[in-house]
Amino acid sequence: MANDAIEAPERRRVRRKEQLVDQLPKRFKALKFGIQSHQDIVSQGVLEVSDNLLYDVENRRTPFPHGPLDPRLGTSSTNRESKCSTCQLGLQDCPGHFGHVRLPLPVFHIGYLKYIQATLQNICKECSRVLLTEDERRQFLKELRRPGIDNLRRSAILKRINEQCRKVKNCYSCGSLQGVIRKLSVMKLVHDKFAAYNKSTAQKKIPPESKIEFDASFAHAKRYTPELEKHYRKAMDDLNPLKVLNLFKAISPLDCELLGLDPSEGRPEMFLWQYVPAPPICIRPSVAQENASNEDDITSKLSEIILYAGHLRESLKKGVALPVIMEQWEFLQLQVGMYVNSDVPGLYQPGFGKPIRGFCQRLKGKQGRFRGNLSGKRVDFSGRTVISPDPNLSIEQVAVPQLVAKNLTYPERVNFANIEKLRERVKNGPNIWPGAQGIIKKDGAKYNLKIGSETLRERHANDLAFGDVVERHLEDNDIVLFNRQPSLHKLSIMSHFVKVRPWRTFRLNECVCTPYNADFDGDEMNLHVPQTEEARAEAINLMGVKHNLITPKNGEPIIAATQDFITAAYLLSDKELFFDRDTFTHICTQMLLGETYLDLPPPAIIKPKALWTGKQIFNVLMRPNKESPVLVNLDAKNKIFSKKKDGQIPDMDIDDAFLVVRNSEVMCGRMDKSTVGGGKKNSVFYVILRDFGPDYAAAAMNRLAKLCARTLSLWGFSIGVGDVWPSGPLTEHKAKLVSDAYKTCDDLIETYRQGKLEKAPGCNLEQTLENSVSGILSKVRQQAGNYCVDNLSKNNAPLVMARSGSKGSDINVAQMVACVGQQIIGGKRVPDGFQDRSLPHFHKNARQPPSKGFVRNSFYTGLVPTEFLFHAISGREGLVDTAVKTAETGYMSRRLMKSLEDLSTQYDDTVRTSEGGIVQFQYGADRLDPVDMEGDAKPVDFARTWNHAQSITWSNSDASLLPREIQELSKTMLDEERKKYVRRHLVTNEVLDYDDERIRNGKDHDVFIAIDEHESARVYLNTIRDYIAEHATKLARARKAVGLDPCIPADDDRMKKAVDEWKPATKVSSSEMEIDAFGKPRKSFEYALRELRRELDGVDGLDEDARQERAQVMAQAHVDRVAKVSERTLRQFIQMCLHKYKRARVEPGHAVGAVGAQSIGEPGTQMTLKTFHFAGVAGMSITQGVPRIKEIINASKLISTPVITCELENKVDIKAARIVKGRIEKTYISDVVSYIDDEWLPDVAKITLQVDMQVLSDMQLGITMKDIADAIVRAKKLKLKVEPEDLRVGGDRVEVIIRNTWQDATAARKAAKVRATAIEKGQAVSTVMDESAADFQLRVNFLKRMLPQVVISGYPEASRAIIQTSEQNEHKVLVEGYGLRACMTTEGVVGTKCVSNSVMECRDVLGIEAARTTIAKEIESVMSYLGIDPRHMELLADVMTYKGEILGITRFGMAKMRDSVLQLASFEKTPDHLFDAAAGMKKDRIQGVSECIIMGQSMSIGTGAFEVVRRLGIRDHQVVPKPTVFEDAWRKQEATTRKARMEKRRSGIAVA
Repeated sequence: MANDAIEAPERRRVRRKEQLVDQLPKRFKALKFGIQSHQDIVSQGVLEVSDNLLYDVENRRTPFPHGPLDPRLGTSSTNRESKCSTCQLGLQDCPGHFGHVRLPLPVFHIGYLKYIQATLQNICKECSRVLLTEDERRQFLKELRRPGIDNLRRSAILKRINEQCRKVKNCYSCGSLQGVIRKLSVMKLVHDKFAAYNKSTAQKKIPPESKIEFDASFAHAKRYTPELEKHYRKAMDDLNPLKVLNLFKAISPLDCELLGLDPSEGRPEMFLWQYVPAPPICIRPSVAQENASNEDDITSKLSEIILYAGHLRESLKKGVALPVIMEQWEFLQLQVGMYVNSDVPGLYQPGFGKPIRGFCQRLKGKQGRFRGNLSGKRVDFSGRTVISPDPNLSIEQVAVPQLVAKNLTYPERVNFANIEKLRERVKNGPNIWPGAQGIIKKDGAKYNLKIGSETLRERHANDLAFGDVVERHLEDNDIVLFNRQPSLHKLSIMSHFVKVRPWRTFRLNECVCTPYNADFDGDEMNLHVPQTEEARAEAINLMGVKHNLITPKNGEPIIAATQDFITAAYLLSDKELFFDRDTFTHICTQMLLGETYLDLPPPAIIKPKALWTGKQIFNVLMRPNKESPVLVNLDAKNKIFSKKKDGQIPDMDIDDAFLVVRNSEVMCGRMDKSTVGGGKKNSVFYVILRDFGPDYAAAAMNRLAKLCARTLSLWGFSIGVGDVWPSGPLTEHKAKLVSDAYKTCDDLIETYRQGKLEKAPGCNLEQTLENSVSGILSKVRQQAGNYCVDNLSKNNAPLVMARSGSKGSDINVAQMVACVGQQIIGGKRVPDGFQDRSLPHFHKNARQPPSKGFVRNSFYTGLVPTEFLFHAISGREGLVDTAVKTAETGYMSRRLMKSLEDLSTQYDDTVRTSEGGIVQFQYGADRLDPVDMEGDAKPVDFARTWNHAQSITWSNSDASLLPREIQELSKTMLDEERKKYVRRHLVTNEVLDYDDERIRNGKDHDVFIAIDEHESARVYLNTIRDYIAEHATKLARARKAVGLDPCIPADDDRMKKAVDEWKPATKVSSSEMEIDAFGKPRKSFEYALRELRRELDGVDGLDEDARQERAQVMAQAHVDRVAKVSERTLRQFIQMCLHKYKRARVEPGHAVGAVGAQSIGEPGTQMTLKTFHFAGVAGMSITQGVPRIKEIINASKLISTPVITCELENKVDIKAARIVKGRIEKTYISDVVSYIDDEWLPDVAKITLQVDMQVLSDMQLGITMKDIADAIVRAKKLKLKVEPEDLRVGGDRVEVIIRNTWQDATAARKAAKVRATAIEKGQAVSTVMDESAADFQLRVNFLKRMLPQVVISGYPEASRAIIQTSEQNEHKVLVEGYGLRACMTTEGVVGTKCVSNSVMECRDVLGIEAARTTIAKEIESVMSYLGIDPRHMELLADVMTYKGEILGITRFGMAKMRDSVLQLASFEKTPDHLFDAAAGMKKDRIQGVSECIIMGQSMSIGTGAFEVVRRLGIRDHQVVPKPTVFEDAWRKQEATTRKARMEKRRSGIAVA
């Protein structure tokens, strides 16, 4: 009983989970921008700042009452005793309070000056009415009041209103004259109301009354100032701020709407200031010094404004002369302008000291409030130090110094599982690791453990209760974020597990260097500690290292073995390397974790001694024991693999350079960069990751890091002088190569000097010589390098590194050992820097190899001074290029990121902006994520998947399926999936044929209504079907070859045709013989079958049936060896393909925009700034690299090298190509005339063109003499009219007659007028006549000079055309210039295949879809060698075109793409966007990424893409989707069509 009594209360204590409520801040829905009225400025101010004095010197330098530093405006002192006089709070708590300065006269607000000017232009300057008719007012108001109108359309309407008002000359209301509003200086506006009258040249123009009155106002002044007579006509109406204010006050509320304002919230008079706000002191702090203080620019400027306002007020009271008042007013205006924005051109700036920083300067730029304090901030819970390598760490770990671990804390909440641990941490305190820094009690009380004794800490530890939070030190396996700058892509910040270690550096595994682009030459990295469990969970699952082994750029592995690890793996996997049992087990246990069980594989050699190969170490690395599910199957080429002989089997390569892995057993090949390194999809780690998941891939990588680091530590690997010592034969070979090359070059140079050198197509003699010499000299280094590599020892350290791919290349080895080679600068040999020579060491005009940058020495022998200099010049070019490129690509990346940052996939599969604008209906048109692409931008590598499925399911007991059975089984399995993607008519909803040929061919436009969101899935299923059909066809062919029934499905015509057309070889050819590893031929499959049949024929004692049966068995065995497909294999293959496809689907909420921008921007840093030449076309350059990308994303109208590619109807005939080229290319008069002659007579001059009729005939362009005459008449270039009667065409001559107008009687009136003008200007008449004679002579000479440049035929926009010939000897014409429409319609050109690289021209000629395709294709062609997934380029192209026009990724394009004020302000032109927003009363709904970061809110991307909603109890089938506008329209059209058909039928029956 007693025991029961004691246990009863204990039994009643039930542990409940404590309910936690997150105290989250309220969320902002929107930000509304506007302008403060004069009343607002006064009412928000706590006092009027009326005195310009800062301190009361007599009263211990206390702030002066009513001065700019009055304590009622707040405090800026960190002194605890310093309090704000308004709220009695200190600096930390007082938000600051505004004041105001009253101005004696209004001034313009410099930020709204352009709106003031536009408003004045739109209104009558007398009655303040908007200058529109009543009908126009109604129409524009109707448009502006349309619901849901966005800022872009609103701006377009206001622009049209402004343009309409500019045309009005008289006010429709009061009839007063209206002119142009001009800006004379920074802050001065005038009304040029008589501009139209003054410009008029009418003989009898009548001045309006207002003009007469205006001129009369100058009568008194003209009487005393006679000089005014010349200038008063140019006088304009001055629009001073007071006059403008009165005009704006008279504007009606209705007119305010037409000016783009909301009359209930803002009026135009708010664009002027009558009161200047005085900001709180906390934003303009005073810096105290010994006996003085340093004041902020804003404070100083505010003091000056008060001072000058006081002067002006005094002058107004005293009635000072008007010019003085106007001057003071203008000066006050300038001071207020500088107060707001001191960067406006024309504002007065002091000539000494640093420029004044107004409010605008504090907002804009990298250090401004937006980019410096809102978009990016300094953060707590972060550390930074130098990094160093540690291969013994897991790739997921980062070693954190104990010093850092003690400073960074994590707030862990106390619960029953961790209370004892946290008590220990509290007892240890802040100085002993692992300890704690502080405690936060449930009631919010905070205790700092740095303060107090050990006894106090013990008391705190004992008082810990559930729900308290302990800020403990970092411990092992805590989750942190690790980052290196520059952060070019999302893998530059990843999540790691902490491993606390001694010393002072962060340490990480070298495999993780590539994504961070880190090396250990002094790099520093940043560490951040997430402070909530939710943040930790997101960090490790989304940013964890093992979840980011692959780059989202294209799905290639980026975290993999590097440098030393690759070298060690290469050496370990040598086929000649063997280990005894002790060494082998020692190596295996070194790389495995303590708890990993090891199954020792059977030895490769059993007798006389058990030996294991180096390759078997990698078997253990991939699969340490039989319980491991990792079965790697891979065929991959090593870095040095090359198919040397026809028919050679790759896996029998003599260099062991083809890796074959079956079920995690290395059969042959070596481990090098292509098989264990990053950047290749056929690497071991990539296969493990794809087939078995990230955990196994990370574990294998950790094993490799430990194995390789310890192996190299044990064996040693270094480069000595002996490794780069050239042998005697190598030195002799190099000397012979160089001397032969020098001799060949000397012969070429001599031929060039004699003028006998044959010119290359499109090149002059100089270019031909340079190209030839460069080609000869580049071969020297290549040949020396090849000889060097062939003759060095296979253990040579530099060669091992080059061949394994860990560092360097064969060229680097050759440069060290044999010959440094030709130095290239700007794509050419070293140019002449001095007069006609590269250096003073050489003769003038020297063209020999040594004088133009050929370095014959190696780094081993050392460079002579001239060679050293040439090598340094070449090196410097690379450095300069890199420095310039970094800035260019950095800005490009920032622009891309800003424009794409808020794009994300949604739950309806669309890609949308944060405002809901649809950019793509499906991401990449197939909803697949580039990070999951196994093949080249495809979700599955079918060949490897088939290989894997076959390897893991292979069994000799399984029977092979027949081709018919393969097709049936694949159809059965795939039909299950096809049921999910039934094809329906999108309007009538009727079921259509799943695999409609019309849709595939795109011939019938009516069937496009059946293309829906499942199209890509259908295409993928068909791809699987076709791949399986290939294997079935291969099996059918093999069966046919050995005389078995092919068993083709009855309805499969394609397979039947493929098998029937295939013929087995009847005799052995050299190509049919396969070569084994020792170079000996071995017979092919068909040859072996023929030998088999001969053997069977020769066997005695077998009757015909037995022989037939035995032949069939042997034939079936041969077929099984070549093309066996079992049921298990086929099922496994289809299941894997379907699983991988579903896994590759992009997730809703994925930030595809940001990833796309980074995937284009990050590789952009590797791009070049140069312009490349077209392959095989001399003299035609095309812009590539960074400049070309800039042209595309800037949407430039004029690009540097526009090229149109014209496909020809007759591709083979070069003559046809030349004729098309002639039709396109401009033909000038100079091309067809043999000479031009001139003849002078007293009153006329005659220019004769002698046409070469033979040349005209040879061109075959159909040009006649009349065409030449018409071209001269049409030519605008001549700048003087040649009338048709002044041209005479006869035979092969064209005569142009120029008349002297002074001798012409019809020109008498003109001469008289010129004479009168001359007399009026005070010139001598004879001088004018002399000038006219000289003018006639000049005209004739000008015409003679310009006539040869007149274009007879061809397209004016095409500068030239060239013929490009492919390797298949097919020709196409490349046109340099514009004129796509003209080229498409040229006879002989296939118009539908004409392509231009100018995006804007494609838009103009072919429309927005063609422009979108051009953008994607052009970016892809420029960046093709970087291997970026095309989906990223397509997304960028869609963003640039989704609004229906091409918008560049610039500040102007961004402004049209996005409505968000905060996003635009955080990009560029910050003050302009803020003033625009205020003037337009804009609202920012805070939906995008930039806005959410600035406002400190979570964004609707990733884990923020969804919200939890309450269940409404409505079932899915009860919710009927609302028909869209398109569906309604289709249904109406279908009904109308059906009705029309019925009526036709009825009428037909009636007629019958």
